[in-house]
Amino acid sequence: MNDWYRLPGAQVLELARSVVGTSPGGHEAAPELFPEPLGKDLAWADAQSSILSIPAWAGAIGAIFLGKAPLSVVSRGSLPALLVVWIEPRPPSAHGFPSQLTLDLPTGRYTISTYDCEKHLAVGSETAYGPPIVCGPPFDGAAVAVLVRRWPGAWPKVLGSEIHSQASRQSATSFVTSC
Repeated sequence: MNDWYRLPGAQVLELARSVVGTSPGGHEAAPELFPEPLGKDLAWADAQSSILSIPAWAGAIGAIFLGKAPLSVVSRGSLPALLVVWIEPRPPSAHGFPSQLTLDLPTGRYTISTYDCEKHLAVGSETAYGPPIVCGPPFDGAAVAVLVRRWPGAWPKVLGSEIHSQASRQSATSFVTSC
């Protein structure tokens, strides 16, 4: 039995738009949430089945797909432009760690941005390759909106041994950046 509450898609959309829209650069970072002309209804599809595991601090969670792919036929092979996951914390007694969200998405590289609803700021940015897609949304006691989209362009197929030898020749490389 799950000890967390499932949020409906319409509520996820409304909450994400309110937080991302009031965050500096939010409209530019997630144009899928703010269609033109303003006031136009957004088409979305439930994406709750894409969630494999949630952070230990989560008390309520919901997920939707937004974007260009036909939302009535979302499959592992065709992914809309944006996955929005909204996570609300348990009561104040909940701990912030571990903070791991695991998603079942098609094979590929993804960018993940996290927005804090109290600070109205982007508080985390990471990239992930999978499946599964594993990320660690920063948690500071407030609900967060997690925006996941495919990395533009193809991810080169490189053997693990080549990655290690390439990394030794590179200067500092960062895959995770948290604000």
